[in-house]
Amino acid sequence: MWHYTVYDDPPINESITATRRKGKRRRRVDIKLTSANVSPRTHFCFEAKRLGKGNPVSRYLGTKGLGCFLSGSYAGAEQQGGMLGYVQSDDEQTWAAKIDKELVSSPKSFSLQTKSNHFRLYQISAQLRHTYVSEHRRTTDGKRFQIYHSFLIFH
Repeated sequence: MWHYTVYDDPPINESITATRRKGKRRRRVDIKLTSANVSPRTHFCFEAKRLGKGNPVSRYLGTKGLGCFLSGSYAGAEQQGGMLGYVQSDDEQTWAAKIDKELVSSPKSFSLQTKSNHFRLYQISAQLRHTYVSEHRRTTDGKRFQIYHSFLIFH
C-alpha cells in the first residue's frame, strides 16, 4: 500500500448544477483508492452491499449499488470500478449465480456491453477466488467501463 491511499466513505463532489448536493447531503462511495502518482493519478471506487436475508440482489444491482456506476455518480471519470458483496447467507457461488441471472434477464437495464460471457470469472489472486468482471456503458455519456465484483464471506 505504499503507492496508494485508502479513503473510507469519502464524499463525491458533483458537477455544478442547480440540483447539486452539498455538504452532508453529498453521495458517499464506500471505499476509494487513490494512487500516489502525480500524473496520471488513478482512482478506484468500491461500493459495498450486503447479500443475505433482507438484502436481495435488487439492492446490489439497484440505483444505490451498481446503478451509481451506471449513472456516473461514482467513478464518472474512471474506466473501472468495484462492487463488494458481503455474503451473509449461502455462499459466494450462489450469489454470483443470482446476480448473473438478473443481469441476463435484463441486459439493457444494466447497459451490458457483451451479449455472451457478460459476467465472467476474473481471479485476481488465490485469496480472492470469487471475483467476476462485467462490462457496461454509462447511461450519461455512453463511455465503456468495467466493474469488478468480489464476494466476501461474512457469516
